[in-house]
Amino acid sequence: MFSSLLSRIAYSLLGIYFSAPLLAWDGASLLTSLKFKQISTLNGLPTDEVQKVYQDKDGLIWFATRYGLCQFDGYEVKLYKSNLYTPGLITSNNVYCLADDGEHNLWIGTQEGVNVLNKKTGKIRSYLSPAIPCNSVSCILVTRDHTVWLGTDAGLCQYNPQNDTFVIYDERITGGLLSRTPIKALYEDRDGDIWIGTWQKRLYRYNTKTKKIYSYPKFNSRNSAHVIFEDSHRTIWVGAWDEGLYKLNDPKNLQTVTFTNYFHRAGNEQSLSDNIVYDIIEDPNSQTLWVGTRSGLSIMKQSDPGSFINYKPRGTFFHIPYDELNSIIRDSYGNIWIASIGGGVLMTDTRRPMFDLHVIDLSDEQIATTAIRSLFVDSMDNLWIGVGSYGLACKMKGSGKVLMHSRIPEFSHIPFIPTVYSMIQRKNGEVWFGTYNGGVYVYQRGKKVVNLLSKNCDFLVND
Repeated sequence: MFSSLLSRIAYSLLGIYFSAPLLAWDGASLLTSLKFKQISTLNGLPTDEVQKVYQDKDGLIWFATRYGLCQFDGYEVKLYKSNLYTPGLITSNNVYCLADDGEHNLWIGTQEGVNVLNKKTGKIRSYLSPAIPCNSVSCILVTRDHTVWLGTDAGLCQYNPQNDTFVIYDERITGGLLSRTPIKALYEDRDGDIWIGTWQKRLYRYNTKTKKIYSYPKFNSRNSAHVIFEDSHRTIWVGAWDEGLYKLNDPKNLQTVTFTNYFHRAGNEQSLSDNIVYDIIEDPNSQTLWVGTRSGLSIMKQSDPGSFINYKPRGTFFHIPYDELNSIIRDSYGNIWIASIGGGVLMTDTRRPMFDLHVIDLSDEQIATTAIRSLFVDSMDNLWIGVGSYGLACKMKGSGKVLMHSRIPEFSHIPFIPTVYSMIQRKNGEVWFGTYNGGVYVYQRGKKVVNLLSKNCDFLVND
């Protein structure tokens, strides 16, 4: 009974559209027709300027905004903000970045220091300069071994939980390689190496096993590495400020490493939407790379590098409500969350639906209804469809065509069939159709359909 109910629910979707041929779900076509849900000030955000979206280990979604920190549980937004009622709750309401450690703490990087929220107790502790190199904290990384790293506008530091202090990684520790420069990106790859992106002092990699730091050659005029990402193929991607997207080839070998640049070309709608790159993620459902830029969302198929589907607010077939998209994540359920400057938070997904949607074209039959009353697949894999009050249609297994009963030879002598509510097949191959006030119709391939009524058979009480 339960499986039958599921079948009825699934196939009832057939009645939604009648304007196109029979089609199944296509992941590739979905990429060109994404729909975005929005969370904005109307839903409780303090501002529509959202700088970071993050999912913690407990599954909660957090939004870092310019006017406070928001927690979203799927139903409502909870705001953490310093104001007249909660003065000094956090050191600054301008929140830049977030990271969750292994002790139920949420690390919150702001314009004025770093704050640590104990999610169990609700208490918040803060760290300011000179405990950290600079109060402006641009990025936070918690590695797989729970080590906390901070990237500030004056250098990189690592938290030492034993004495509650920070170790600054400057020229003294890094052998003169890494100075107290603005750090814009921190990323841990599959090997446990930490990639360090700077504003204009190139790209670095720190090997946590050997404690050695590597400096990469200059690969763009600004020497910028604004965002770093490793995909499922272990390819390292770097987004630069006003220099586009870079793919690193042979990334661990400084002697042979090369950089492939994908950038915006004016007039080329399939090039990157903008050369200012804010964030990068991978969507395994569609096998694509998603790039948030100053001008919109660029989606690149990994099988077709350099060719992008660009979602923008205007001037394109692919619409997204807002353009400056500076943070993208894929949550544990496969939803994709996008933080925007001016548009709040957008959410979409590319998951395959639980049910395939099939669309039927009955325009040649001049059928005006979109109602499906019943469905049945016979032993020959023909799909029989009760079409509203217009009778019966069949999708033939061999041809794939959908025909109304009037075009099926066995029904040629039947001018009209009322609403079909039930169908069943007997062991002898006969398919029986139960109708409203029209009795039972018995179909057998190659034979004329028989209409059983209360007046010509003993077992029917009424029609």
